[in-house]
Amino acid sequence: MLLSLWSIHIMHKHNLPLCLVFLLCLLGFPGLHARSLTLDDALELAYRNNLSLQANMVDLKGAQRGVDTLWNIFLPKVEATLSYGGGVGTFISSSDLKTQTGLTLSANLMLNPSIKEQMEAARLEYKVQSVTYAQGRAILKRDITKSFYYLLMEKENLLLQQANLDLAKKQYEEVRSKYENSFASELELLSSELAYEALKPSYTQTKNSYESALLSLKVLLGLDLAEDLDLEGEVPSSGFAVDLAYLKLFLEQNYNLVLLDLNLATLKNTKALQGKASLLPTVILSSSYGISYAYPKPESLFEGFPAADQWNDTTQFSIAVSIPLDGHIAGSQTQVSLAKMQDAIDKLLLTRSQTKKQLEQALIARISNLNAITEQFEVARSNLSLTEKVYGMTMAQYEGGYTGYLEVEKIQGDLLKAQQNMLGLHYQYVTALVDLMYDLNIDTNTLSKEL
Repeated sequence: MLLSLWSIHIMHKHNLPLCLVFLLCLLGFPGLHARSLTLDDALELAYRNNLSLQANMVDLKGAQRGVDTLWNIFLPKVEATLSYGGGVGTFISSSDLKTQTGLTLSANLMLNPSIKEQMEAARLEYKVQSVTYAQGRAILKRDITKSFYYLLMEKENLLLQQANLDLAKKQYEEVRSKYENSFASELELLSSELAYEALKPSYTQTKNSYESALLSLKVLLGLDLAEDLDLEGEVPSSGFAVDLAYLKLFLEQNYNLVLLDLNLATLKNTKALQGKASLLPTVILSSSYGISYAYPKPESLFEGFPAADQWNDTTQFSIAVSIPLDGHIAGSQTQVSLAKMQDAIDKLLLTRSQTKKQLEQALIARISNLNAITEQFEVARSNLSLTEKVYGMTMAQYEGGYTGYLEVEKIQGDLLKAQQNMLGLHYQYVTALVDLMYDLNIDTNTLSKEL
């Protein structure tokens, strides 16, 4: 029994340092704790945490509250007035203090034909905030998607450069070994060393660009800047055959055009509201109830006439119709204000036409750019295939001693450029599609109909 306890004690004594080392390793390597993140995860985080989108949601809730409480237009203005006053006779009347306390409740309701426009203004404001919020989500989706794909591309670029750096280092060590055994010239040794060192600045710059873009993505997602992320996914392959005539059908869905239409409707509604409020009659309903108490009890002013009551109450009501007349005079402030609003409507119509033309021009440019990138793809793919074949043949000749290291160095640089060119074109094509879908307010399902 004692032996068993002693054995357990020895095991714990020897395992404790191992456990501590394991824990320190976990704490010392943040990559072990990196959060895996797909594009869908990133979008979900952004929709939940992005501060700009949260601000848009506050505006949307405020507009929704305005629509839900439209009934308060028909609430009368209700006031309660509590008064207290007093006086004394100065020359003829008694110099005793006489006071009066009163309470009055009043209600006023103004009815104008512009009530319909007032209700419509709240509904239009809600529509504007709804589209603004949807546009904010779409912009966030566009920016995060482009940033995510850029990081995936740069990550693959880093792997290519790292592999090329490792290969250059290995070749430098081989040339140095050959040089030490007099099988390689000093020129080959210096060339291989120079080729290896020349790759480091480019790798460092790419790594810094990747880390900077990753920080920007964390800001968009509302994450802690110190949190480690491991992005998962791949840049989608190209293959969309876009058609200009088909895509023009979606121009009216552009968020800027939709907001311009809503602003135009708001201006027209505001003009109608101001016109009705300033030119049409307004019905004013008023009622009040008041109760007062006089102290001391009032005395009769004339013998034989009863004195006023100490407690008094009064109910009053009135119906009035207010008819504005000055607004019908040509050149009045009302007429000038309405004319200015019509000018604003006309200008907004011109702005809308110009915006649509610009969007159509941008659409044509995007499609031309996509077609140009597609053509470059074919050339780049063929160039990469030929470069890979030449690289394989050159390496075989170098290993067989039929060519020098300078030829190998040149073809390695050509191969890396060809690979990076394919990556760059792939990213340009995908981001151009992302911008196109945002401009037309469509998704990949709608765009895929063009395949």
